Amino acid sequence: ELMNLQGMISYAHAAEVGSFGGKEQRRAAFSPSGRWGQVILTLPVVIQRNGYVFVHAGLLPHHASVPIEDLNTEIHSKIREKNFLHPLLHASGPLWTRDPIQQAAKGQCSLITAVLTSLNALPQYAASPIVAIVVGHTIQGHKIGIHCKGKLIGVDIALSKYISVREHAGYADLTNSSNIF
Repeated sequence: ELMNLQGMISYAHAAEVGSFGGKEQRRAAFSPSGRWGQVILTLPVVIQRNGYVFVHAGLLPHHASVPIEDLNTEIHSKIREKNFLHPLLHASGPLWTRDPIQQAAKGQCSLITAVLTSLNALPQYAASPIVAIVVGHTIQGHKIGIHCKGKLIGVDIALSKYISVREHAGYADLTNSSNIF
């Protein structure tokens, strides 16, 4: 959705753009001050639930050195300011970085371990430690990727018909961690 907020619509289907009345109307609707941009900015970029952290692309250790709520606040602030070149919104930010999943896919787990260690050092997570990070943004093939003994879960399996013509579905049942490890 960051691309929507930035006004980048080259990937959007023509019929979808037309449903807004054209390119400029769509850009306005998804701008940080537009109807849909304001809705998007009420949603967290990173969220923690029941020992799992969910993020679009990935977290690096310096992202994990602050509470998730503070990270979300900072990201939303930079979007509202239209400071799209800020590191949090750029290639090394939580919406774009593929470093953790790419390293984990090669069996290199030090980066994801450092992220989890940083998060779990924060007082907010002392009573309920973070056990894994769940990411999208990097296609795993036709099934969910479990990396680094379950510390990193890649859930992008190319469901969009614009990415893949394969018809498949997948899910990660996180209600009982023994189901996925």
